[in-house]
Amino acid sequence: MRVRLGLIGCGAQGNRLLLQSQSTFGLEVVAVSDLYDGHLERAREIAGSGTAVSRDFRSVLDRADIDAVIIAVPGHWQKAIFEAAIQSGKDVYCEGPLGHSLEQGASVVAAAEKSGRIVQMGNRDPSSALCLEAREIVQGGHLGRVYLVKGDWNSTGSIAAWQFPYPPDASPQSIGWSQFEQPVKAAHAFSLQRFFRWRCFWDYGSGLAGDRLIDALTVVHWIMKSEAPAEVVASGGLYRWKDGRDVPDVFRAAFHYPEGFSVELSASQAGSRTGRQLQFLGSEASLTIGEKGMRLDRAPAVEPYAETAEPWAETYREWYYMMHDLTRAGETISQMPPALRQTRMSVPETSLLGENAHMLNFIECVRSRKPALVTARMGWQAAIAVHLANQSYHLRRIVEWDRASETMQATGASARATAQPVTA
Repeated sequence: MRVRLGLIGCGAQGNRLLLQSQSTFGLEVVAVSDLYDGHLERAREIAGSGTAVSRDFRSVLDRADIDAVIIAVPGHWQKAIFEAAIQSGKDVYCEGPLGHSLEQGASVVAAAEKSGRIVQMGNRDPSSALCLEAREIVQGGHLGRVYLVKGDWNSTGSIAAWQFPYPPDASPQSIGWSQFEQPVKAAHAFSLQRFFRWRCFWDYGSGLAGDRLIDALTVVHWIMKSEAPAEVVASGGLYRWKDGRDVPDVFRAAFHYPEGFSVELSASQAGSRTGRQLQFLGSEASLTIGEKGMRLDRAPAVEPYAETAEPWAETYREWYYMMHDLTRAGETISQMPPALRQTRMSVPETSLLGENAHMLNFIECVRSRKPALVTARMGWQAAIAVHLANQSYHLRRIVEWDRASETMQATGASARATAQPVTA
């Protein structure tokens, strides 16, 4: 069965997905919508001159010959387009985080689950061989009990800080500015910065939490078989890229889960270091996954007894070593040689991302009607964590999330207790 797709949003990520679709067997993009004419022209260059293009996303959804749509739009437009796609009877591949707020995300996931359509969130990491292997290791108990997960995603340079260049032909005539601003409460005057660098503004996106932490959170939830956290505290600031943006370029957050573990994540656009990694720290071993592979480090076979017993007087020191079956060097006599106490394992893969596998998974689900790997519900759970982190950043307070009532509560010595119910 050949799957015919519509693409809504052909910016940097949408263009990447469009290029990927050209090498995916049994997949055809037949219609594209975007608010910038240059993006539409580029889409025709990639998909062919016969590709239908329009500034109005409804022209894509109204086509009866389209099986599914890819939604790659800024966060402020996501809810309206997602729900319209579901109502039109289309399966959906949607970039995360789900919704521009807790309330919007709840509405979107409710609509998706009620419809019964196939929904695959664009959080691609769980589709990579690297993350699949990591999940088997963690769930197999090879790390012991995992109490802490740590991760960071750092970048350097202006492009990684979202200072994208403007196309020479970009103008009020080639951009549908009024449509772009339609969901915004207080509309702004025409701005190339806001249109092409929308990630720099809270009006359109979710900052570093929504652009970077969302990937790590999706992986953590998938590997740990967890849902949204119970408590979040975040901090950060705008230190380097003071170009008119209002989102921070350094962001960090701690997430506490009722299953009995914590997650500490950070993202930075302000330094000279680049790269990303995620560490699962278990009671018996630790697992690190990153852009160049995976490493499993087992805990030392013995405690460093010599460090504490060596200052004792000889009589007591010798007695202690004898009672604990230790040599004078503090090593256990009956244990394996020290060289075997640490093992490392690597999986040859150049990136965490499973882009091709993720799209193939979606297309197969469209054909078979089986649930996608990263469902709307799974995307919603990661989005909750993102939105809680941003709320904590804005309020400068710890925020709590009650899974049963879907309620957020801000806490702290001087915080006003404001319960916000969010129903999915």
